Amino acid sequence: MGDLDEVGVGGRDAKETMEESGGGFDAIPAGKYPAQIYSAEIKKTDKGDKMLKVRYDIVGPTFNGRVLFDNIMLTHSNEKTVSIGRGKLAALALACGFPKIPSDSQVLVGKIVELKVGQKLEEYQGNKEMRNVIRDWKPYSGEAVPKGMAKGGGATGATGPDDDEIPF
Repeated sequence: MGDLDEVGVGGRDAKETMEESGGGFDAIPAGKYPAQIYSAEIKKTDKGDKMLKVRYDIVGPTFNGRVLFDNIMLTHSNEKTVSIGRGKLAALALACGFPKIPSDSQVLVGKIVELKVGQKLEEYQGNKEMRNVIRDWKPYSGEAVPKGMAKGGGATGATGPDDDEIPF
């Protein structure tokens, strides 16, 4: 038995599964969406800089289950890039209810925030396509997320960065 069999997808008809999941990965419309942080971890870029990779799962009635990603740059040779990254991280921390930036990215996992999502035209493999970008984070102040929409956790077994890995 393979690892995809263990999670119940091995051997499924790919075209049928694609249709059941709602199709491809077109950008969702710009707007505000409640989303749960599924994972947050420090990763190195190809150039050796560090970024916080965050995965959000939309948990509201519109686009429930859609996944969005964001890379927040934490180290870089360009100080403006670092300043923008720190500002984004601070906004995310405040949206999660932390008055100070936490020392461990894993405390963000499971938090529900309101994302302001925009769109940006980008070139990818020679084609121009719309991509979603996270423009802002706010505390989620809406109604309780209906049972079954929030995932209640995130990736299991993930480890956060050591305190000395975060550059501030």
